Parts: sequence; structure tokens; C-alpha cells
Amino acid sequence: MSRNIRLAAFDLDGTLLNSIPSIVIGVRTCWDALGFPDVTDDQIRNIIGLPWEESVQTLIPGAGAREVSMINEYHAEIARGERPPPDRPAEEIFAGATETLDRFEEDG
Repeated sequence: MSRNIRLAAFDLDGTLLNSIPSIVIGVRTCWDALGFPDVTDDQIRNIIGLPWEESVQTLIPGAGAREVSMINEYHAEIARGERPPPDRPAEEIFAGATETLDRFEEDG
């Protein structure tokens, strides 16, 4: 039986694009702005993919609803244009991702 695939969907963040440097800078900028304790790049990398509340509690032991609320408000201020967004690097496409997508397109 032959199948005609008409649509293929991919997760962009972390699948096709390397978003780790951008996430590290974003978390670091937020932490600095809110006066949270310093964290290392490795600590930030280790929480990527965890549920947000768990990430916050991992980076700030003893954190709770107050800290999560502060972070949510920080992001809301950026979205409303009340605070500048972090200066993040352009996210790079993972090696081979473009070629793989091109091949999928060519193969139909």
C-alpha cells in the first residue's frame, strides 16, 4: 500500500534549531533583572525541557509561587513592551537539518 504524505510537522525549538544559547542568555538576563542567585550555564542547560515550575525550583531551591509569579510578570513586561527583551544570538539550524528537509521535499 502506498501512502501520500501531504504534511510533515517538526518541532522547531531544539529539533531543527539550536536554541540552547538563546535560552541560557534569556534565563540569565531574567535572573539578573529579578535579583535571583547566580546560576551557571550548565545549571540552565540541565533544566531545559523540564516543566517551568520544576525548572525554577531546581535553579532556586526553596522557590515557590512568588518566584514563578515574578518570572511570569517579567515575561509579560517584555511582551507588553515595558521591558526590553534580552539581546540573544540568532538561533542556528542544526547541521544537516536543511539537507534533511530538502530531501523530504524532493522525495515527496
